[in-house]
Amino acid sequence: MIAAGAAATFGSAVVSSCGDDKSDGKKGADKATGVVADLGSRINCINCGHCMPCDFGVDIPGVFVFYNAALEKGIIPSETSTRSETRRFLSEYDSTIPDASQAHRCITCYHCAGKCPQNIFIARQMERITELTESLRDRLCTDD
Repeated sequence: MIAAGAAATFGSAVVSSCGDDKSDGKKGADKATGVVADLGSRINCINCGHCMPCDFGVDIPGVFVFYNAALEKGIIPSETSTRSETRRFLSEYDSTIPDASQAHRCITCYHCAGKCPQNIFIARQMERITELTESLRDRLCTDD
């Protein structure tokens, strides 16, 4: 479940990568748009935990539960989202899933691959969620 009140607390991870990207100001927004369109459907995770524990600390079901809840609540930012909407989503992600357990920690080792009874391609979903969150963080750094 998405943490209540998380929108009021902005963790340092929300914009920690500012200054690392030397690209033009529109790349993050354009990339985020494509990723959001690509991720537009629910991830069919039943939170059974068969994929756990992850050897690299990723909270696989937690990330999927957060993403699905955000999708259902309509808070995943799009190309028309405001900075505050983008910041809210990232802040809630950061406060719900600790950095050490977030999707970007997945190294695509595939140890979880055959364990999911829903046949979710877990590594690919983690990659896509990472692309989304990184592009949104880039957007916060580059938008005027």
